Amino acid sequence: MYLHDLKTINAPYSLKQEDSLKWLSQAWAKKQGKSPDDLKKIFSRVAVRSEQIQKRSFFLPEFKSDGADWRILELDKNQGHELRNEFFAETTQNVFNQTYENRQAPDHLIHVTCTGYTSPSPAQKISSHKWQGKTQVLHAYHMGCYAAVPAIRMAQGLKGSVDIFHTELCTLHINLYEESLEQMVIQSLFADGVAVYRLSSEAPATGFKILEARERILPQTEDAMRWVCADFGMKMSLSKDVPRYIGNNLNQFLEDWKKDLNNYQRDLEGRSKAITNQSSRLQQAERGMSTANSLGGANTGGAG
Repeated sequence: MYLHDLKTINAPYSLKQEDSLKWLSQAWAKKQGKSPDDLKKIFSRVAVRSEQIQKRSFFLPEFKSDGADWRILELDKNQGHELRNEFFAETTQNVFNQTYENRQAPDHLIHVTCTGYTSPSPAQKISSHKWQGKTQVLHAYHMGCYAAVPAIRMAQGLKGSVDIFHTELCTLHINLYEESLEQMVIQSLFADGVAVYRLSSEAPATGFKILEARERILPQTEDAMRWVCADFGMKMSLSKDVPRYIGNNLNQFLEDWKKDLNNYQRDLEGRSKAITNQSSRLQQAERGMSTANSLGGANTGGAG
């Protein structure tokens, strides 16, 4: 299977990372009644810096204002999940509609997200309204950062062309009331992004051949990173131990993967040899039959 026709859809608002940290400091100060200068100093120590992230993009207009016309983040800290989901549904539906104005309909469409859920989904709506339901829809929801891997594995089991469509509006769930260093890291790290790409069995002019898609659940790490439904929206927790967990297990994961690929390669080579040998025997048999027919024809001719 091949991956090709990748398209990204830019969010309408963006900020350089240093400007986004300044915005967060001011927003936290407004909600928590604290000094923006003091919060800015804390953010500068614990947040993800501009050396790691140049800029971030957002669908929420709040990131281009000082709070006067906030639509989502002005909500009370214990309310608002419904309105956040409404914003998600409206925004993602517009993105789907714009994307498929000039993009050929796939046989299957997999919608990937963990930042908003509606039924019918934007994928189901566009299949119904634009393609009369001919495109079959699957959902790969609530798998977070690694969701592309299981989505590709799902696509590998389907016949025909498959579009995998990612819509993540992480900043929709920023909670300005929860004061913690962990939230400072989270809110300075994630942003909004949308992308779609196609998978098909036919080799494209440009693209990538997928050799294998694999992921692994690391034992005893279930509390390291969480994404759960809360009253105000989705709530994330992120342990500082996540890089260590990945680092400690990455080499073994790659070694096991390499071993399986080598076994697979040897199996292919063995099957190839078996096919070659079988083909050789068939060719020899065909030559033998041809010779026998020729001799038979010659004998018949002589008798005649």
